[in-house]
Amino acid sequence: MYAGKQILLCLLCCLGAQAQDSVRISLADAREQAVQQSKLLQIQRAKVRESEYKVNGVHSKYFPNLSATAGYVYNVKTDITLREGKLGNINNTPIPDRDIKLFEGNHNLLLGGVTAVQPITQLTKVAVGEKVARTEAVIARTQLDKAALEIKQGVEKLYFGLLITQQQLTQAQAETEMLNAQLYDIESALMAGKTDSVNRTGLLAKLADEEQKTLQLTYQYQNYQDDLDELLGYPPATPIAPLPVMDTIYTLQPLSAYVTQASEQNPDVRIASQTRDKAAFGVSAARKDFIPDLGLAGGYGYQNAISLLPENNFFVGVILHWNILDFGGRRAVVNERLALQQQADTNLVYTREHITIAVQKAYRNVQQSHALIQAAQKAVRYRREELKMKEDARLAGTLLKREVLATQADLAKALADLYAAQLNYRMAITALSLVTGN
Repeated sequence: MYAGKQILLCLLCCLGAQAQDSVRISLADAREQAVQQSKLLQIQRAKVRESEYKVNGVHSKYFPNLSATAGYVYNVKTDITLREGKLGNINNTPIPDRDIKLFEGNHNLLLGGVTAVQPITQLTKVAVGEKVARTEAVIARTQLDKAALEIKQGVEKLYFGLLITQQQLTQAQAETEMLNAQLYDIESALMAGKTDSVNRTGLLAKLADEEQKTLQLTYQYQNYQDDLDELLGYPPATPIAPLPVMDTIYTLQPLSAYVTQASEQNPDVRIASQTRDKAAFGVSAARKDFIPDLGLAGGYGYQNAISLLPENNFFVGVILHWNILDFGGRRAVVNERLALQQQADTNLVYTREHITIAVQKAYRNVQQSHALIQAAQKAVRYRREELKMKEDARLAGTLLKREVLATQADLAKALADLYAAQLNYRMAITALSLVTGN
C-alpha cells in the first residue's frame, strides 16, 4: 500500500540530489550562453562573413583587370623558304625562279604580354551587382538576428518549463502526503469496523493516479533538462538548477504602437522587404544586359618569333562586345526577374498582414496572462486564509489532521497555478517582444 508513496519519495529525492550537484544558472546567463555556443548561429555567422566577402568580390570589378600571358616554343625548322616555281610558271619561267628565304628564325621562340582592361559600360552592371550583394549581406545579418531571437525564446521556454514543473512536483508531493494521511485514517477506521473497504480502494486509486502524474512530471522535467543541455552546450544528462525569476509587471503600450514597430523591425518583415529590394535590383541587372560591353584596353607585348616585327611593343585601344541577337534570351531573363519581383512584393504584403495578426494575438495573450495572475493571486490569498483557520481549529482539537493536509495540498496547487501564471505572463511578454522585433 505504501509502494506508491515510496516511489514518489524516491523520485523527489533524486531531483533534490540532482539540484545539489547541478549547474545553477540564471535566465539571462542561459540566454547569453546559448547564443554564444549555438552551432546553428555559428553557421549563420559564417554565412554573414561569406556574404560580406561576396560584396568585396563584386566591388573589385570596378577596377582594371590586369593579366599576363607567356609562351615558349621550340622549332625544329627555323627558316621559312618559298621554293622555286611554287607560285607557278609563266612562259615556262618558274615563279619564283629560285628559292627565296622568307623568314629566318631560331629554335627558341618566346612570346609574352601584359594586358589591362578597364570596363566602361559594365560599371553600371557592377553597381547593380554590388547592390544585390550588399542586400544579400543585409539579409544574412537579419537571418542571424532572427535565429538568435529564436534560440533565446527556446531557452526561455525550457527554463520556465523547468520552474513550472518543479512547482507541479511540489504540488504532487503535497497531494500524496494528504492522500496517505487519509489512507491512514481510513485503514484505522476499517480495522475498527467503522468504514467500508471501498473507500480504501478509492484512495489507493487516487494514490496511483498521483504516482502516474509524478512520473509524467519527472520525465517531462528530464526532457526539459536534456533539451536545455543541448542548447547551452553542456554534456548530456547534466542537471540544471534554474534560479527563480523575479516577478515583474510589464507596462503595455497601445496595440497600434506594437503593430507599427513590428511592421518595421520584425525579422520576417525585414527579410521580406530586403528580398523585394534584391528582386528589384535583379530586374535592373537583367535590363542592363542589353547595353554593349565597352572597355579600354592597353598593354605590353614581347616576341622574338618574327624578326621583322619589334620585340617590345606597347598598345592601347578600345574593346566592344555587343550581343545583337539572342532570340529572346535576355527578354526571357527580364520577364523572369519581373515575376520574382512580383512574388517578393506579394510576399511582403502577406508577411506584414501575418505579423499584424501575430502581434494582435501576442498582445491579447499578455492581457489574458495578466488577468490569470490576478485570479491566481486571489485563490492563493483565500487558500492561505483557509489554511490558517483550519490550523487554528486543529490546535483547538476540532479538526482532523487530514483536513489540514487537504487544505495544504489545495494551497500548494494554488501556488503552483500562480507561479505558472506568472511564468506564462513572462513568456507572453517575450513572445510579444520577439514578434515586434525586440
